[in-house]
Amino acid sequence: MAVALLALFVALGGTGYAVSSLPRNSVGPKQLRTGAVTTKKLKRRAVTASKIANDALGGKQIAESKLGMVPSAGQAASATHANDASTVGGKAPSAFLSSDRVAFGTGTATALTQEQLISFPSLGVTVTTDGDADTTPDVIVHLPTSYWYVMDENAGFQMFSLPSGGDLPLTAQPEVSNVRSSYASALIWQKSPDRGLYLRCAFDTHGFVSARPLECWALRL
Repeated sequence: MAVALLALFVALGGTGYAVSSLPRNSVGPKQLRTGAVTTKKLKRRAVTASKIANDALGGKQIAESKLGMVPSAGQAASATHANDASTVGGKAPSAFLSSDRVAFGTGTATALTQEQLISFPSLGVTVTTDGDADTTPDVIVHLPTSYWYVMDENAGFQMFSLPSGGDLPLTAQPEVSNVRSSYASALIWQKSPDRGLYLRCAFDTHGFVSARPLECWALRL
């Protein structure tokens, strides 16, 4: 014992002891006091992944902002679809319309100033109320200077052209008694470039006094 321990003192009647040298591998979990190993006692990078239990770390322990893009299966490089899903509900992107292709708007047909209802900046086209106080169910399609074709569904599907664009008034079909709304709709397009829009506006024909509410929707083609 004298060779194994260079110095050992046991306080008689007490619980303390002092050791100046211990045999190799003689200190185990039973000899360590609870809380004895502190952060300062750990060597930098001493804790490796193999020492961490599965699912032990959560959001509070991980700085998510420092994580890279999630790689796709079988790829070491970052995946492009970590930011862009391949499908939505099992459907490819081609099955959906982008938000800039559909527009909605509401207004009052009797407003004294033109109220914008629809806008397609990519076409340079806007749709407004007519800006007068009468109750006629009209809207105005403002077309940029270019060659446009129009099929007015409320004029017996009449097709005509506007070689220089301009303001195109559209009037809803004649009102029918006991019908709560009337519609103005038209297909408006260019051949070169091949583009256009389908417009439909509904006017309230029931119970209005001084104001005539309307709503429009349009699909950019």
